[in-house]
Formats: sequence, C-alpha cells, structure tokens
Amino acid sequence: MFLPQNMTKLDVVILKRHVDEVSKEVMSFGEFEIIKLGGSEIRAYSLKKESLEDITGRFMDFRRRLNNVKSFFTKITYLKEEEITEYLDEMSIKNMLKEIEMEVNTLVREIESVKQRQTDYLVKLDSYRFFGNLDMDLTKTSEVQNFYMGFGGIPTAQYQTFMDAISLIPSVVMNVGTVSQKNMVFFTVPNNTREQLEKILQNVFYQDYGIPADAKENIRKRIMKYAFEYSIALDEEELLEKRRDKIIKRLAPLFHRINQSIEYRLNLTKLRGEMVSTNSVVLFSGWVPSGMLEDLKQKITDITDNKCEFLDEDAAVLYMRDGIVPPTKLNNPRILKPFELLVNLFGTPNYKEFDPTPFAAISYILMFGAMFGDVGHGLVLSVVGFIVLLLKRSAGIASIAAIMVWGGLSSTLFGFLYGEVFGKPLIPPLWISPIHNINTILSTAIIFGVGMITVGMILGIINSFMRKDYGRALFAPNGIAGITFYWGLLYMGYTVLTGGTFPQFIIYITIGAGILIALEKWLAYKLFHHGEKENPALGAIDLFETTLSMLSNTISFVRVGAFALNHGALMSAFFIIANMTDNPFIQALIIFIGNLFVIGFEGLVVGIQVLRLEYYEFFMKFFRADGRGFHSLKDFKKE
Repeated sequence: MFLPQNMTKLDVVILKRHVDEVSKEVMSFGEFEIIKLGGSEIRAYSLKKESLEDITGRFMDFRRRLNNVKSFFTKITYLKEEEITEYLDEMSIKNMLKEIEMEVNTLVREIESVKQRQTDYLVKLDSYRFFGNLDMDLTKTSEVQNFYMGFGGIPTAQYQTFMDAISLIPSVVMNVGTVSQKNMVFFTVPNNTREQLEKILQNVFYQDYGIPADAKENIRKRIMKYAFEYSIALDEEELLEKRRDKIIKRLAPLFHRINQSIEYRLNLTKLRGEMVSTNSVVLFSGWVPSGMLEDLKQKITDITDNKCEFLDEDAAVLYMRDGIVPPTKLNNPRILKPFELLVNLFGTPNYKEFDPTPFAAISYILMFGAMFGDVGHGLVLSVVGFIVLLLKRSAGIASIAAIMVWGGLSSTLFGFLYGEVFGKPLIPPLWISPIHNINTILSTAIIFGVGMITVGMILGIINSFMRKDYGRALFAPNGIAGITFYWGLLYMGYTVLTGGTFPQFIIYITIGAGILIALEKWLAYKLFHHGEKENPALGAIDLFETTLSMLSNTISFVRVGAFALNHGALMSAFFIIANMTDNPFIQALIIFIGNLFVIGFEGLVVGIQVLRLEYYEFFMKFFRADGRGFHSLKDFKKE
C-alpha cells in the first residue's frame, strides 16, 4: 500500500507460428506494458519488425469515423455497459460501423432539416410582424437610389462588434429580434458607404434574409400560416427526438462493442508491431506486475506447448544497476483509490519512493473536516457526493464524489466536536467551540502542521535512502540535518515564547545541523560523489532560504484553524441579515441561501486550500513525482 507494486521486466521468445495465439492471450491477460525494442538491439541480432502501418491506419480511420457519430450517443451513459469478452474482427467492425453511420446520419440530417425549417419560420414570423407594421411601401425599396436597405441575421456574439463598426458611418439600425442565436437587424445606409458596409457585414458573418416586399399583403393570414407550420415543425422535432432515444437504446450496446473492439485491435496491432523476429522465432518484451508474472508465463507455456523461453529481471535490480526506470503501478486498496486523483494531479510517484496516497487521504480528510466542521453541512456534502457516485459518468467524477463523501463525513465528525449544526451551536461541543477558543484552535492547527511537516521530512529521508542518495538523506533541508535544524528552531522558539530556558547543547546541535545544510552539495560531492562540486559559500544563501521556508510552511497551517473560525462567523453574518426582517418566510429564505452559499462556495475554497497545504507544505518535503504511470494493454477498457 505504501509502495508501488513490484514490477518485472519479461522477455519472451516464441515460435513464429504461435504469434497470433500468444498475442491474443497477452491482450486477454491485460496487465502488460509493451517495451519498445531499440534499433541498435534489432540490428545487433539481425532482427526485424513486421510493418503494420496499413492495419493501424485502417483502425485509426474506424476510430475517427466512430468519433464523428459519438455526439449522437451522449445519453448512453445511463445504459449499463456490459463487459466485452469477444471482440469484433476488422470486417465486422467495418460493416457494423457503416450500419450505424447510415442510420445516425440519416436521422441527424432529418433533425437538422426540421430545426432549419423552424428557424426559417421564426425569421418569417418576425420579419412579417416588423415590416407589416412599418409605415413604408416595401414594393418600392428596390427603386430607392440614394440609400441601401437590408434585413438579415448577425450572430449574437458579433452583434456588438457590428453596432460599434456601423456607428462610424451614417446609418439607421433597428434590432428586430433574436432567432437561433442571431440578432435580426434592419438597416439603412447611404449608397456612398455601401462598400464600407459590405466589409463590416462580411466580418460579422452576416446572413441576408431579404426584405419581404409582400409583407403588407394578407399579413394576418401569413402570420397564422407560419405560426401553424412552426408548431408542426416543433411536433416533428419531438417525434424525431423520441425516435433518437429508441435508436440510442438499440444501438448503444453495438456502439460500445465497436468502440472497445477498435481499441482492442489497435492495442493488439501495437503489441504485434513491437515484436521482433527472425525467420522462425519472435521476441517481445514488457513490464508485468511481479505477483502476476508466473500466471502469464504459465498461460504462454500452455499455448506454445512449452516451446518458449523466458528471461525475467526484477525492476529494482534494473533500476539500481542500469538506471532503467520501471513504470509505477499504485497498490492501494479500493477505499483509497479516489485519493490517487489528488496524487496524480501533482505527479506520478517514482518506482523507488513512497506512494503518498495513504498519507494524502488521511491528512486531506482530517484538514477538510477541521476547516469545515459542521454536522448539517457535512451531511449535505456527503449526500450530494453519494448521489453523484450513483450517477457517475467518469472515473474522475467518481473519485471527486467519493472524496466529497469522506470530506462530508469528516466535517460531520468535527461538527460534533465543535457543537455546530448548520452554523448554529445547537448541540454541546464534544471538544471546544472554535469561536470561543480562538487561541486553542490556532495553536492546535500549528501543532498539526508541525506534525505534517515532520512526517514529510521522515518520508523524504526514507525515500533518499531507498534511492541510495545518501547526501540528500543526511544533509538536505528535508534530510536528517534538516529535521534536526527544524526541531531545534521549534524547541528554542517555544522555550523563548513561554519564558523558559534551554540547554546550550540545543544551540550547538541546531547550529551544527544548519552548517551541514549549508554544505549539503559540497559534502554530497566529496563523500558520495553525488551531483556537482559547489562553492561552500553559496550554502549560506540556501540555509537562509531553508529557514524562511520552514517558518512559512509552519505558519501556513494557521489557515486550518482560521477557516474553522471563519465557518461559524460566515454563517453568523447570514443570521444577522435574516434578523433584520420580521417576515419569517424571508428569514427562512435568507438562512437557506446562506447555507447553500457556505456549502458550495466555502466548501470549494476549503477543498482548494487543503489541496494547497498537501502539495506545498507536505508533498514538497519528500515527493519528487518523477515517475511514469503503468500503461497496460487493458487500459482502453477504462476509457
């Protein structure tokens, strides 16, 4: 749980006639990341790769075509996607994709046609209403010699640009209305400015509708006619949408199967493309989780009737001996999986360092609850998170929802400790009321921060020893010298503030640790040949920066207590506003809006602030985040 899964590099040699069966078995196994064999290795052993560019190109074209119709299936998320056990071959994908394209594109064209008719009817309705009531003879507009008149639509986003530009020339502009995100305008300009007008209209994507010369003839009947035709078009659209839903329910499983089959075939082709061969044997390599290695080897042995050879090497040995960086596959229980999102936003752990996920999960939940402690608000947050979990549309949203649930439960717990329910002290606190114990809350936040920083430093020391970076482990600001210097400063600072005295050896130890920090790079180079030789005098600047950093990191945790105080104070403000009126309905409305605001806005701010403390005050002490994730052949199933 605290370290990534152990990985093994596996080289496999099989007979050429077993390639198809073995490739499919490795794909079915899934937990395998392909290693690209370099050109020098291929040339050294007179090996060659199979050219599969044509096959890859065809499947990439299938993927492009499927993506073109993907927007049609926006509602498929409510359908249960069954696990695909048998993937379609290329010809089946081609035929079924063509079937989907024909049915979907036909319906899309019908819907677009109906919507265009609706737009045309609305334009006619507005134009006839406008020009029918205009005091002018529309049949003679084409005979006007000194002026140019026009009627058309301008995209709403470009309307202000049009108005600004046309105001620079003599003109009369009337806004007739808005249809389909277009402002309909009637304008008149002198003929000598016609050229300027044309440029303006071109730049704002003007669409000419034309002035209806017959607008004053039977205007009532015309308006009734187009209104009736518009209502018919709306009914047609509703019927088409119902037909669309039926098509989605019928074709969504097929869409899912085609999508998964395309990705499967692309990954299979990628695996085959990285295999190198002679006339009779084939070699391929990849990373496999060590716990699953024997299972894969047994499967390949069974398929090839024992006509195969394996060479497996532990990733840790390759890392230390050859500097090869294995992929990182996190090894957390299901309950911690959502918090991997927080870690991955910062970076991927290196293969030889602690996975911060367990520490991030515990500290994030505790800090969020402490800063947002309220029984009512916490329960609301948990319920909302749980509902989102039930309606999840992606792994990322599901992770955020799960974090909301845990954060809400922590807030509820701290709400009982603070005695707060929806911003009011409705129950006796099991610990203290923050607003009445300000010093206790702030000092507790500082103590918690000291603990977090110390844990981060200890993890940094262990990580450095695991990497055999002894100079960093011993002398770095986050190493043994750093933690000694930090605690020395803390002890002396606390003793001075409380009016006590401290033994002189504490001063000597702290100064000695500071000197080691200042000489870190010089000592690392001299003793362990790590890094580059550096002038020891530059270390004084590093020591000064380290001291300021330790101070600012510690003080940053004051915000944990500050937000605990702010939560109650913010709700108090809404209660004060509510008490300004005697109307009980308005009072209830103000309090309700206040609670929504605090849950939504303050909850978001607290979440961001906790994340900042995690990243800058905790992760930076030990987490290098210079690893790369494990990309298995079955990753496409998660997309």
